[in-house]
Amino acid sequence: TWGAMDMRYSDRTNVLNKPIPQTLIMAYDYAKEVNNAEELENLIADPDEMRMQALLIRERILGPSHPDTSYYIRYRGAVYADSGNFKRCINLWKYALDMQQSNLD
Repeated sequence: TWGAMDMRYSDRTNVLNKPIPQTLIMAYDYAKEVNNAEELENLIADPDEMRMQALLIRERILGPSHPDTSYYIRYRGAVYADSGNFKRCINLWKYALDMQQSNLD
């Protein structure tokens, strides 16, 4: 069972849709948040895509001003750096830095 997704689709005549982002985020490798169980099932075999989903969902729910949002973006970047994927690391760190700086304004 998927929990929140099950609840959103429990009444097929009144589906509770998530807000659709206006732009895809380059730092998340242009990942798009899944909208149904079928899309989620397609991601299960790809741990990297699942982690991008976690970042997308965390940002949508907590918002960019919550400290956990940028923390986990930076953490994911560090994991990429540890595996030698410095481009993904830098993209995530820049995104987190921009997010934190905009929260200071």
